[in-house]
Amino acid sequence: MKQPYLIERICHTLGLLDNEWEATTNTKKSPVGKPVLNKDLDGKPRKLKWKYRTAVGMISYLQGNTRPDISMACHQTARFCIDPKLSHEQAIMRIGRYLLGTKDRGIIYESDPKKGLECYVDADFAGGWSLADSDDADNVMSRTGYVLFYAGCPIYW
Repeated sequence: MKQPYLIERICHTLGLLDNEWEATTNTKKSPVGKPVLNKDLDGKPRKLKWKYRTAVGMISYLQGNTRPDISMACHQTARFCIDPKLSHEQAIMRIGRYLLGTKDRGIIYESDPKKGLECYVDADFAGGWSLADSDDADNVMSRTGYVLFYAGCPIYW
């Protein structure tokens, strides 16, 4: 299953189809850059005019249906919908450029009738915590993840 029209709509919203924002490259090999996004309270304000929440919503819908490869990047950007800064905008643009270069990808379902319902879970409680920055709430984050399979096919993640 693929959603090329939604990817095209996302890229159009971000101005990537016409290279409206004069991006230096239109494809990325990974949807996530380093370091992990933070609040960036003292960061520069956004430069571009597109609606941040709209873009996050479309990307979230895409990752929840056919593109689990962008889940982490989508989650990182969704955390900052209230007051996004330039660094958050750049992260959305990176996801958009990644999608532009991978719009032919999707998810393939090959069912195995011998398998029933399976669930895989992972958790990391306070994995980013360190003594050096123990007072910084951004360092104390817990993460969980899961995927549900039916007949060997992922149905929910």
